[in-house]
Amino acid sequence: MAKMNLLKFSASNCYSFKDKYEVYFTADTNGYSDFFNRDLIKTNDEQINILPVSVFYGANASGKTNILNSISLIYSLLNRKDRDQSELPECYFKSNPDHTVSLEYSFIINDIVYEYSLSFNSDKIISENLSYNNDVNIYSRRNVNEYKSYSNEISSEANKEVEDLLKGRTDILVLEILAKRGVEGIKIIYDFFKTFRLLSPYYNYANILYDDKKLRDKVLNFVKFADFGISDIIVERLDIHKTKEDASLIDDKSSLNDFICYLNFEHFNNKDFKLLSFSESLGTLSYIRFLVKFIPAFINGGIIFDDEIETSIHPLLLRNVISWFHNKNINKAGAQLIFTTHNTSILNDETLRRDEINIVEKRFDNGYSSVYPLSDFDIPDIINIEKLYLNGKLGGIPNLPSIEEIENLMKDYND
Repeated sequence: MAKMNLLKFSASNCYSFKDKYEVYFTADTNGYSDFFNRDLIKTNDEQINILPVSVFYGANASGKTNILNSISLIYSLLNRKDRDQSELPECYFKSNPDHTVSLEYSFIINDIVYEYSLSFNSDKIISENLSYNNDVNIYSRRNVNEYKSYSNEISSEANKEVEDLLKGRTDILVLEILAKRGVEGIKIIYDFFKTFRLLSPYYNYANILYDDKKLRDKVLNFVKFADFGISDIIVERLDIHKTKEDASLIDDKSSLNDFICYLNFEHFNNKDFKLLSFSESLGTLSYIRFLVKFIPAFINGGIIFDDEIETSIHPLLLRNVISWFHNKNINKAGAQLIFTTHNTSILNDETLRRDEINIVEKRFDNGYSSVYPLSDFDIPDIINIEKLYLNGKLGGIPNLPSIEEIENLMKDYND
């Protein structure tokens, strides 16, 4: 499988970010020394060092999730060609009379660096541009339907199809049109963006484990190491037409054509001690959800986006999971983990590189969000980063009312 990584993302007028911001997913190798010698993701020529992990901290409603949502917006713009025209996502900064959202992606596929940018509003895609190696244009799109190709790999027939479609459709990406024609070099980019989805807490994985016994066995081995008392994961399949009453009782079920797959967990090597998913702890299920996504990514590569990754996961287990991405003997294909969290126990040099940590703040006088890397601060190595953050020295924490203010609020309520 092709090696694919995200290098940089920027957006403007998107969700709670009115002004343009940039987030880098590459290592600050000049200004930072990693005393723990964690592995970076390197290109074959070792000219680019990519961070395996990137984390966003901030108060509630600061805009952390909006960064992940902005990156994954590209996914919602795909797969439109074979459907009727429909509205595009309405995600502009709400108090801005200009409804145009701009996104820019810098990424690398098989050691070729690509730049892809686009702008759109809820009615139409306004512009697109795809280039590689900094200044070699592949195609451009301006003013909704003004298209120009610069690549010999895009045939005249493909160019004509793009021009014809753009005359009547304003909601389709040129990227999709060319990818679905099988244009070499474009389809792999399109498939890369198809992976830009947030890892949902309701992600159904029973059908995946049913299809992939090797993955099920690997997940089981990881679970046994985590000491949940689980001795086997049994994936069963029911005919949905014959067992509707039984199927309605099964939680975390996944549709597989006319069947429902569900999980049974055997405990302590006792075949009579089995629990369905809804009887297991949320932490156990969250850990298995991680494994179903992470293990294939370690082998095949990819990017995993997770919002509030710490949900139901013990801090030590989370720290252990993060360390997997930093180890090239585990993370063999160079997968990236990009997540938000409120868990400050991992906010230390032992768990995270400083250039992997980003802080998000929102101004409550105008609602503007902003983001900046921890590496912007000159923090001595001996300083406790978690304590510094919780004391408000780095920003990105909530404004808390004093006890006296709460007492007064309750007094007014009682009166």
